[in-house]
Amino acid sequence: MPVRQHQARPPRPRGRVTAALVLVLLAPLLLMLSATTLAAPARAAEETAESDPLAMSIDELDTVSLDGRTKGRITVRGKVTNTTEEEWHGVKVYPFVGDTPMTTSEELAEAAELPADSLVGERIVTEGTYAAIPDLAPGETYSWSLSVPRKRLEITEPGVYWFGVHALGSTTPNTADGRARTFLPLVKEPNKKAKAEKVSLVMPLRRSVVYNGDGSVNYLPGWTRDLGAGGRLFRMLETGAEMPDLTWAIDPALIDAVRNLAEGNPARNLAPTDEGEEEPEESGSQSASPSASALLPSPSPSMDTDAEKAMDEETEAAQKAATVWLGRLEDALAGHNLL
Repeated sequence: MPVRQHQARPPRPRGRVTAALVLVLLAPLLLMLSATTLAAPARAAEETAESDPLAMSIDELDTVSLDGRTKGRITVRGKVTNTTEEEWHGVKVYPFVGDTPMTTSEELAEAAELPADSLVGERIVTEGTYAAIPDLAPGETYSWSLSVPRKRLEITEPGVYWFGVHALGSTTPNTADGRARTFLPLVKEPNKKAKAEKVSLVMPLRRSVVYNGDGSVNYLPGWTRDLGAGGRLFRMLETGAEMPDLTWAIDPALIDAVRNLAEGNPARNLAPTDEGEEEPEESGSQSASPSASALLPSPSPSMDTDAEKAMDEETEAAQKAATVWLGRLEDALAGHNLL
């Protein structure tokens, strides 16, 4: 139900539609207008507001643009205020729309200069498209709402149209006693459907890999999280498995690291592959390089059994997650192109 607001004497409205609403509805085109251009219609609207017995405002419009379709409805809400000392009866609010589209910034600039009482569109008087206003006492404000079928606008050419409302009293059925207006763009849909183009969807499968000094994979908790259910690498396989035309771009370093985790994350084997006898060192030569184990820090004597157990649990969790992930990887890659 509309809410009737009583006040002793409301201030004169500052124009038919606030500049903010116009900017929201038509920001791309209105940005081309200068600040000086926009100031003129505001002054004209204020001058007209002084002479309008019914002050109108558009507070809400449920669309910022129209397309080429003629289905649906347009809902407009606003307020009307009796600025006179007399009571008004039988007031009705009718929507109107312009019949000529504006397609250039110059035309918009000229439209912005028009006085608020200029005739810029024909009223739509079809039953069910207007709002009936109860009796308005002096200074009283009433919130109205109306809904217009899209087909009633009868506009088809792309461009920017005037759109607004007129308030008419019972004693002046042909002359607007209150006005509010704004711009409403119409975006024409293309007549022909766009030609479908073939595209390729590539899913990169990669992750940063860091090894410890002994060749084992570093930071096992992070790998367990990413490879486990809900992790990033796990979700990538789930997504890719649902896309039949997907191409995988796989980083081999990632696969090597996951395989290493599935094997229990062993250290790299640096033992010599040549089982022949080593040649004796020449006199005065430098000593052989120390082994990899000698380059690693020795375990601290203070390390307790719980810390060693926690490290083993991390390795076991990473091994389990990696094994499951590799199994899902095989299913996800089946039938896809690989890079």
